[in-house]
Amino acid sequence: GAGASVEFDNDDAFFAIQPFFNFGMAVATREDMRIFLGLNTRVPVIFYDEIENKEANSKDSYSDFGLYTTPNLLGELQLSENWIVYGGAAFEWQVMDYAGEEFSNENGKEELSFLSMQTNRTIAFAGARFQYKRLVLEASIADQLNTNAWSGLIGNFSGMINF
Repeated sequence: GAGASVEFDNDDAFFAIQPFFNFGMAVATREDMRIFLGLNTRVPVIFYDEIENKEANSKDSYSDFGLYTTPNLLGELQLSENWIVYGGAAFEWQVMDYAGEEFSNENGKEELSFLSMQTNRTIAFAGARFQYKRLVLEASIADQLNTNAWSGLIGNFSGMINF
């Protein structure tokens, strides 16, 4: 009825803000070829809902924030008016990630925090793009380097209409 409310709380409920900062520039150009260097950076901040267990008289809260950056290189070659092939590589780097958890019950409060920094992975990719007026079709493949060859191969096909 009117004025009734239902509250949901579980481990999957959270509030997140994730600003992105993407920079890129052409470092070499010719009539039919371009090479770009880029840097994509994100700063996720996540707050999970506080979980209250009334039966155990306990509360648990968790938060996470970090800095992730991906330097990348992209090369494009225009084969004709309608066809472009491209390829490149990107390095995913977790510069810093901080996770904190607070747990409290009748025995007191316990706080845990983790700070991690790691290099993640290098991904190579290649693709082809067909464009005719407003219609764009694109197919690409990507694979993580330094793993079993083709074990993480990802394929992508997309179609777009530009307005």
